Amino acid sequence: MNSKELSKELEQRERKMSLLQSQMDNLYNQIKGTMPAAAASWMKLHIEGKIESNPEIVQSLGIERLTKLKAKLKDLIDKLPVIVAAEFQDRTKWPHHIEVKESDYLTYQSEPYLNQIFRNVISNLGILLYEVDLIQESKSFVPSWERIGQNRFRYAINTGMPDIGDRDYNKLLLEYKSLSIKLSEIRNKLSESKAKEMWDKA
Repeated sequence: MNSKELSKELEQRERKMSLLQSQMDNLYNQIKGTMPAAAASWMKLHIEGKIESNPEIVQSLGIERLTKLKAKLKDLIDKLPVIVAAEFQDRTKWPHHIEVKESDYLTYQSEPYLNQIFRNVISNLGILLYEVDLIQESKSFVPSWERIGQNRFRYAINTGMPDIGDRDYNKLLLEYKSLSIKLSEIRNKLSESKAKEMWDKA
């Protein structure tokens, strides 16, 4: 291919890449919109599980402290849209806004970025559990919560993502990464072709 043909192919692929990026931006905004409800559902189930598996602690708390815990949980759930929005705020961290390198494409990522965001969001529940001594676990189990600072906790298990659009996003991201690597190859070929053509003209 000569430089003119390569330039045309590059332009076509760049347009496709821009379209993919726009589609993924839209999906991210959809996921951001549905994540608070998914996180609220997870938190309610988790706290109910803790209540059922720790009857002695729960009974020792009494109705008054349990009522306060419920009120704090409600406040936290009400704040989830703001918490989620803050997690999504830095677009430079979105995988489809990061320059793709071939080595990155081949490297296995243990926890996808959206999973990390979801885990960051649900980890806000940790302090509420800690305040009523429900974060403690049997020594025979791998702990599901870890302390990451004073009065700060992180859910230690990769929960995965509830089905709120991330599968569609991951499909597009694979296509985007593949296209990004192809673009890099075309740019290199174009540079080589231009150098050769200049040499031929000299």
